[in-house]
Amino acid sequence: MKKKRKKFLVISLILLGCIGSFVYAYFKGLPWKEKQVANELQQYLEERYDESFVLNHTFFDEEERVYGATFSPTKDQSMAFNARKESEDAIMDDYPEGVWQREFQEDIEPVVRKNFPKLKDWYVGTAYGQSGELVEGPTIPTYQEAGAFMWVEVSKAGVFNDSEQQWEQIYQLVHEVHKLTSTAEVSFSFDEKKGAKEEAEVYISCMPAEVIPVKTVQDAKNACEMTRFD
Repeated sequence: MKKKRKKFLVISLILLGCIGSFVYAYFKGLPWKEKQVANELQQYLEERYDESFVLNHTFFDEEERVYGATFSPTKDQSMAFNARKESEDAIMDDYPEGVWQREFQEDIEPVVRKNFPKLKDWYVGTAYGQSGELVEGPTIPTYQEAGAFMWVEVSKAGVFNDSEQQWEQIYQLVHEVHKLTSTAEVSFSFDEKKGAKEEAEVYISCMPAEVIPVKTVQDAKNACEMTRFD
């Protein structure tokens, strides 16, 4: 009887261990698999872009069920981007998007600072995943050459009063962005006083030049959609 009980306990512990390992692997992934995929991704990146990269860390996306890693180009380790193995035959990386975002920020920052000198928060970005169709490698074209979708958001730009001066500021930034690229959106967020104690947020989104070119203040009013959030 004691031998049967001992055997039952051993089998139970083994089963619990197996179940625990399965649950951990399902939610956290397999450490050895993360390392293996990271090596594959690094080799892929170096072959595609003909340069070396530094591995920062690995990850497992439990929602998408994919392994990936964060890398930096050896020549500029201040930049970081993700690469993922979507399937056995599909690898996606965001290296071009990171390059485009930095280029666009450097190009547009002087204009943002000039028209909104007291601004604290502004952001630039791009649509991740588009480089799969826009970049063949090894050379990464500029965001302008690739026709990459970009965006810039001016956040908390002050109190909105719908004045001509304010629309002139909006126009100047949109116009300069449109001169840089026809595939970039520009958006602004303002506060709006509704009463002594009430405030709302005004969000203004301006379409890319390929949709509506902006050459005057009136064009900006036509190209930009205004939304109020109480």
